Amino acid sequence: MQMIMNDDSTAYTRHVAGLSKFVYSRGPARYKTPFELALLDSMRGPIIAISLITRTSCFLDEPEWKNIPCCHSGNVDEVSVGRGKDCLSWLFCKLPEILRDLRSYLIGSHTRWKRNGQSQDLRDSLAAMRDDLLSRVLKQYHDLNDLEKYYEAVVTTLPEHSDIMLGRTVNEPFLVVERDLPRQTLRFLEDHRAGIQILIILTIRKLLDQPGQLQPSPGFPHTLVVECNRLRDNLLRSNLEDDDWEPESQQHGPDFMRMGQNFTLRVAFAVIPKDDSGTRERVLGKMEALFCKAWTVEEMDWLNEMTFGMCL
Repeated sequence: MQMIMNDDSTAYTRHVAGLSKFVYSRGPARYKTPFELALLDSMRGPIIAISLITRTSCFLDEPEWKNIPCCHSGNVDEVSVGRGKDCLSWLFCKLPEILRDLRSYLIGSHTRWKRNGQSQDLRDSLAAMRDDLLSRVLKQYHDLNDLEKYYEAVVTTLPEHSDIMLGRTVNEPFLVVERDLPRQTLRFLEDHRAGIQILIILTIRKLLDQPGQLQPSPGFPHTLVVECNRLRDNLLRSNLEDDDWEPESQQHGPDFMRMGQNFTLRVAFAVIPKDDSGTRERVLGKMEALFCKAWTVEEMDWLNEMTFGMCL
């Protein structure tokens, strides 16, 4: 909390960057026991965030780190909240490299055309870069769609109510963790999945505006618009506490979940129509409640630009 409330806007970034280097320096082989895996799991979000901010590849997507099962048994057929969380992290850690490469492509396209004109070799090179990136992003889009279907299967396995004392031993400390709140946790994961999907959709739409050979079906651009609006509305319905947004279903669990809402709120804010001032004000109000400080449109736009960059 001290890092969040610190007036030095770089304090949190420097802190997370240091922790990220510490996790990396230990190496993937050091994360085997339940405690070690829980430690890695707790750091995956911040590690991915620092990669987004610095526009670098996330080391969690490297072969030796990829697919470490922090929250489930490692069984690919397992249907559980834990595997759902791991799958989301494995997809999320690809986003920093995608946005980095998108930025490099768009900047390179602009500067090269300006300097070299419209030579055939340059046109072919840029088209190949665009097609390679678009194919990777389309795969991410379909993988996230599959994960949405997986979450729909997981929810059918969950109990209606959770007894947070279930499985506790007499001497075990009483600390509410994600496994105690499976429905809230799954909902938290689905919000983040939807937020990542919106960013991927924005990236695809930007790439479709660029010249290249890879072209999805003619109706695909319209599908992306419809999907983006659907996901945005789901995020607003899930995160805004208001009578019009089913307040009885707004419990996101303990503080560690509520603080994580800022990612999905910021993504939703980026795709709310500019003339919908009422909804935009409600999102800013929720950010104020989460962080106990005033939030302006300029601050939200700056933070989104710093993390999501070229896809907006």
